[in-house]
Amino acid sequence: MISYISDSLLSEGNASAELEALTKSAQQNNQCCGITGVLFYDRDRFFQTIEGDKQQVLDLYKSIEGDTRHQGIKKLVDQPIARRAFDCWSLETFFVHTPEVISPTTASFLDTLYFSDFSNFKADANKLVESIGGMARELDPFRLFSGSTSH
Repeated sequence: MISYISDSLLSEGNASAELEALTKSAQQNNQCCGITGVLFYDRDRFFQTIEGDKQQVLDLYKSIEGDTRHQGIKKLVDQPIARRAFDCWSLETFFVHTPEVISPTTASFLDTLYFSDFSNFKADANKLVESIGGMARELDPFRLFSGSTSH
């Protein structure tokens, strides 16, 4: 499992359409490769967790590093996990376009991810996945394809 954050280079006026196209393409590609995961977008940044076969995940991450929609990518975690947390989602995307409505706990978690220098960052992959799962449940109203299942 790899989790990373990056600065978004999506055009602000067209971000929703670009994010929708990115998600649909990734869902198709990930399904073929057995990759699952979740992507959060909040106008300025991406936060994503990718699960699957180690080599497939590494290959996808290298592709993301070269993607012109990302800048300043920081890998937070690259560890195996006990079991997949997002095994039903080839990619589920949450467009948090009104971040002021999220809980203080989630806001604090995201601020820690986005604004830490990560020089001493040590995260347990299984605990991080648990936190991300809780965040996904809280942010369900912001799911890009509300009510969709991406099997």
